[in-house]
Amino acid sequence: MEKTLLFEFGTEGGGAEVYRLPDNRVLEMGSSGGMLDDEEEDPVRSWEVMFVDFEHWWKHFLTKNGSFWIYFYPIFMHDEVKPIIKSSVEQYISQNGAEAGHHEKWEYCLNSGNRA
Repeated sequence: MEKTLLFEFGTEGGGAEVYRLPDNRVLEMGSSGGMLDDEEEDPVRSWEVMFVDFEHWWKHFLTKNGSFWIYFYPIFMHDEVKPIIKSSVEQYISQNGAEAGHHEKWEYCLNSGNRA
């Protein structure tokens, strides 16, 4: 199955890649856990979740992560999704002020090519 990487992000102990499929649906593939020595307390888990399109995925990402999404680390952004992400970053800054921080890595990825 041919897929195009649209977005990749990391979190402490995990992360995910978001792909567009040929039919424009979006697939999130991620994993987390395994940071602790005790696998029972912090098991490695992985997932694959399908979405109608990137806009639906982005809304889910923002809703699921609440105000913590800005703390995730953007690794890659495809040019076609940058306007959607940029709008959310600008909204974050307007609501929290530029001094609130944590948006710099998002702005860097948005403005300097595709990889942070």
